[in-house]
Amino acid sequence: MKLSVVIPVYNEVDNIRQILKRVQSTKLAKEIIVVDDGSTDGSPAIAQSFGSRVKVIAGGHQGANHARNLVLQNATGDWVQHLDADDYLEPGKIITQLGEANHDCDADVIHSPVWIETCKGETSSRAQSASSSASSDSLPTQCVARP
Repeated sequence: MKLSVVIPVYNEVDNIRQILKRVQSTKLAKEIIVVDDGSTDGSPAIAQSFGSRVKVIAGGHQGANHARNLVLQNATGDWVQHLDADDYLEPGKIITQLGEANHDCDADVIHSPVWIETCKGETSSRAQSASSSASSDSLPTQCVARP
């Protein structure tokens, strides 16, 4: 099973290195695709510094939806993990979700709630969002989906 991890980027110089390192630490056969949406801050150079391990696509400055469409057009994996450059990827998150797919699961999307962390000065608080339901459809989730 091959995983495509897709990350649209626009001016994320402070975050792109960390998310790429976290994705690389995932013990799966994967391709990592970054679509730069016209960054002016050096984000593409950081992604390119990972060499052949990260495919960088220049998407012009056409918006996040265009960038997401470009990554999907270029993804070759059996599953696609969408991430934003400022996401924090929990260790084991992707492996756990894909493990569910290997148990005769006929799903096309596997999602999980996300942690929302709020930082104010020296203090931070962390809470897990509720899973999607009729009353909480607008809450964020992280998912792995078939292309």
